[in-house]
Amino acid sequence: MIRELMAANEAKGVSVGVVGEILVDEYVQGEVSRLCPEADGVPIFHEHEAIRLPGGAGNAARQLAHWNADVALFGLVDDLGLDAIEDSGLCASRSVWTGRCTCPRKRRLMAGDRLLLRHDVEVPGYGLSDCDLRNVREAILGDLVEALPGLDAVLVSDYGKGLLDNWLLQQIFQRCREAGTPTVVDPHVSRPPAAYVGCTLFKANLAYVQARGWPLDVGDHAVATAGAGRTGGRVGSTQFLLRIRPPVAARFVVGAGDCFAAHLALCLAHGLTVDTAAEISDLAARAYVTRPMGEPVLPCEVLAGHDPIGAKILYEGAVAQALQARHRGRRVVLAN
Repeated sequence: MIRELMAANEAKGVSVGVVGEILVDEYVQGEVSRLCPEADGVPIFHEHEAIRLPGGAGNAARQLAHWNADVALFGLVDDLGLDAIEDSGLCASRSVWTGRCTCPRKRRLMAGDRLLLRHDVEVPGYGLSDCDLRNVREAILGDLVEALPGLDAVLVSDYGKGLLDNWLLQQIFQRCREAGTPTVVDPHVSRPPAAYVGCTLFKANLAYVQARGWPLDVGDHAVATAGAGRTGGRVGSTQFLLRIRPPVAARFVVGAGDCFAAHLALCLAHGLTVDTAAEISDLAARAYVTRPMGEPVLPCEVLAGHDPIGAKILYEGAVAQALQARHRGRRVVLAN
């Protein structure tokens, strides 16, 4: 399973397109040592340091950083978003920049791994007029169509911020079908399932399923979350997932769905089956939630969820080389 992806990843690189709403995630580390004298029970937060990362579709693109994958990010960014993308090592050449828009920003005040407060800054429709938004959508679609011959899979990351609409979604699915490129959708809870008809793989979270009253053992409707198990269901050409597995002790859960969806797209780009993609993506998401502040998981961490011992071996011939060295009287040291 995971070794199948590892072998494919080593043999050749793939190109994954991520289309959707780019956010800015800010993490401010500090401490609370006393209460404010100006109001009862209000803590005073002392800031130590702050980091800015791409969120939403940007975080999904960032999750493939340690794989042999070329990621093209299609979205709308302002100056803050562009800085966050470039600082994280992603290429924003396919994203539409305009200084007149405002990327949604989530500012989290943290004490270690503990979230104290989240402060959101958001302007409906990125602060653009309907006409400007239509122009941006058409520009993004044009860039995607131009890039499609070189893409092995496309992930659509819908955060319900106003950039993606039903027209753009259906255009993306149609153009990708015509090009033979698989599409993975990470939907927003406010958008009905009909809007995503035509994608290859539909990955919803628990909130999406519960909002529609779907039972967790559904056949034609299902959910893929960071805590997985089995697959099921097909409607037309769209495959749905049902993922049920005991939870893992989590250190950081923000963006776990982005990690899951990104690895689904990666696996489909390599031509793996949906069942295999779901299992691997679950391992990736379970590793993700044990890492600090959305750090992309390493391939060896994904492997460790399936084969903890095997994950310590760098490559297939390493064990044979170690045994040969021992046979020749050499000392073999394990650095764990």
